[in-house]
Amino acid sequence: MRLRYLAIFALAAVTYFAYQYRDQLPERGAFIMSLRHQAQPPKIRLDTDPGAPSAAQLFALKVHADGPDDKPLIGMNVTAHCSLLGADHTGRDITLRDKGEGNYAATVSLDMPGKWEVEIVGTKEGWRTRDKFELEIGPPRHSAEDDDEPPPRFR
Repeated sequence: MRLRYLAIFALAAVTYFAYQYRDQLPERGAFIMSLRHQAQPPKIRLDTDPGAPSAAQLFALKVHADGPDDKPLIGMNVTAHCSLLGADHTGRDITLRDKGEGNYAATVSLDMPGKWEVEIVGTKEGWRTRDKFELEIGPPRHSAEDDDEPPPRFR
């Protein structure tokens, strides 16, 4: 008889705490998604356009993310932290925009030539993935034509 009362009390306690903290529980399926991504992490690919960016030049930083099932990961929040290897400064944080079909992009200008470490962080529905890449930034491009042209005017 005591065991029955103990089981009823335990069930009532679990129900109470589940109701009390319902806003802090992960979304439906997020826990299983998190376990799946821990077993097989997403595949993240980093590209730039143009392929060999130069210092102080705008270029596109493009990320493509596929899940363990090779389907594009859509709706993620993707950020990149770029830091010059061997430098003391903190680097830059960049938020990439969702372009659809697992593609994310941002326009970036890195001011120093050399090897940069790019750390990509993607989050979605309670799980997080992280990957690091190295990116070679060439010296600034400068031509004689640049000296003759007046600076652009913005309106």
